[in-house]
Amino acid sequence: MSRRVASKLTDGDIRGALRTLTSDDSYAPPADDVINKMQEKHPKPPADLRDIPPPDDSQAPLVASEADVMKAINSFPPSSSAGLDGIRPAHLRSLLTKHTAEAGARLLTALTALTNLALSGRLPECVVPALFGASLIALRKKDGGLRPIAVGSVYRRIAGKVAAAAVSGAIGARLRPIQLGVATRNGCEAAVHAVRAYIQGSSESAADSKIMVKLDASNAFNTVRRDSMMEAVIEQAPTIYPFVWQGYNTTTPLFIGDSKILSQTGIQQGDPLSSLLFSLTVDAAARSADTDINIWYLDDGTLAGSVPDVVSSIQRVKAELSKVGLTINPTKCEAILLEGSSKESKSIALRHLHSVLPDIREVAMNELELLGAPVHDDQVRRKLLQGQRMVEKLIRRLQALEEAH
Repeated sequence: MSRRVASKLTDGDIRGALRTLTSDDSYAPPADDVINKMQEKHPKPPADLRDIPPPDDSQAPLVASEADVMKAINSFPPSSSAGLDGIRPAHLRSLLTKHTAEAGARLLTALTALTNLALSGRLPECVVPALFGASLIALRKKDGGLRPIAVGSVYRRIAGKVAAAAVSGAIGARLRPIQLGVATRNGCEAAVHAVRAYIQGSSESAADSKIMVKLDASNAFNTVRRDSMMEAVIEQAPTIYPFVWQGYNTTTPLFIGDSKILSQTGIQQGDPLSSLLFSLTVDAAARSADTDINIWYLDDGTLAGSVPDVVSSIQRVKAELSKVGLTINPTKCEAILLEGSSKESKSIALRHLHSVLPDIREVAMNELELLGAPVHDDQVRRKLLQGQRMVEKLIRRLQALEEAH
């Protein structure tokens, strides 16, 4: 840990150093069992995958300026990792300072030309596996599972950041107020406050048989259908379609340790466009729900309302998600029976809910969290105590560093 903190500080990444000091997350070394689990998380494409046509000349692709490329490079965190070629964003930043003068200007011109070639979807085929392939890192999650993170080429990520910056504003406005995970400032906070206000209103009115359900899709980013994703891009963001088509129309390699895993379906977690592409693909499923509260933050959905409305909406959401290759994992879904419901109505509500999500877990109101934030007053105190313990951990670990100052 001390070496990782020192490495972050050397890069000037103060936030990264603090995250390392306070985090209990860890990398999973590429042992055989980890590689097998990573392989399971990157399944083969469905047999009925539709052929998506390559981009034609009727829609002009996005064109980046040198200022767009420079802004994208400067937006990377100081210690952002390298892809397969070992080149980090920090390397490019060092080569593009005012001290590099004419050489830096020529490099920026060349990087802009490469970015526009990628955005046009006209990269040579022999380059695609290297540019759109990635190093694969397995992170251990709190529940013991593994989260795959793909670290792609810096050149691909620059193009992805330019594309995201160009279309995110319009896409975010179109997805709101249901999807708050794309280009929505303080979207997470807005979701939490909306749910808290709804719960307080339901409690004050003593509304009967009101229920809240948190939905979780299994391995969502890695299993969403690419044909559905690209069809959504054609319709909603056609200017970035050539770039997206070239990156996701073919199989690309992911390297973990000495092993290679083929990326054949889903969206790479690590692609700057991943949140936008995923949200576009599941938008129809999110909008199929008709409840008092219908809020999504990427793949986390929250529905609340009367029992019949919630149950029928879950059925529609499940059907729409299946069209894009996703399934709901009932064991990770949560049901919260709102205060004011009678014991009998709660029993009936759970029975109806189990008919559509058999293994859903019931969570007590005072244990309710949404997107990592407390919703109930009792949970606020627990969260404050967790924060206190985190600060105590930070102090202990800080004292253990060789250069604590």
